[in-house]
Amino acid sequence: MQRRRIYYFICLSTLIASIIAILLKSEEKMEVVYSKLSDKVFVFHYPSFRFLDLLRIGTRMSVIALKDGGTLIYSPIPISESVLTQVEHLGPPRYIVCPNQFHHLFVEEWVARYPQAKLIGPKELSKKRKDLNFNYFFEEGLPADLIDEFRFQTIKSSFHETLMLYKEGKILFSSDVVEFFKGSDDILTKVYFKATGIENRAICNPLFKFMYPDIESARLQLTNLDGWEIETVVIAHGDEILVMEAKKTFLDGILNNLK
Repeated sequence: MQRRRIYYFICLSTLIASIIAILLKSEEKMEVVYSKLSDKVFVFHYPSFRFLDLLRIGTRMSVIALKDGGTLIYSPIPISESVLTQVEHLGPPRYIVCPNQFHHLFVEEWVARYPQAKLIGPKELSKKRKDLNFNYFFEEGLPADLIDEFRFQTIKSSFHETLMLYKEGKILFSSDVVEFFKGSDDILTKVYFKATGIENRAICNPLFKFMYPDIESARLQLTNLDGWEIETVVIAHGDEILVMEAKKTFLDGILNNLK
């Protein structure tokens, strides 16, 4: 009962803040911050992205250079000329990855630009995005060249998310499993962070616990990461890429809060 009251309070607080934010919201310019993790891994942060056009939580796209000279695009952001310049410097996109049910908003731009690229995602997403032609589903197996360079772990949830590890770089890529925000100067987003208690720590958003109907199965799948070599974690939503004790921080953030 107490847990349900907390949930309702968070929802009500977010709704009130949303109304205020809509009244105060101004036009925002799209800016992308580029980071080079290595010669083969570029990360593009789109900090002004708003979830549902309300919460300014930002999002990240990662581009990994493959052994065959092409690239893999993980969790696409909107296309711009500056982004394309950096991507094509690494190589032509061979694969475009939608890591879960929600990170697909900008994928059609990339598919239209690079029709030769193979599209990968959760099978459930194909029901939502009937306009997209998926070449591979996580649940049905991936091509051998990707298995050679990456490891994949699907987490049982309504997100239908699959985590991806770039073996050579020991870099884990995640979308909505863990978030890490240090604060916000946006009124709605600030209220949201405070209400949910997710500010200043890497954590599974409390609101997302309801996306895990089988918590035990999800926890068991996450423990498979114990045997993975992980030095860096790129999370889609948050102010920083996890570097210091990245693996422990990531796993603690989800396992300690998914009970």
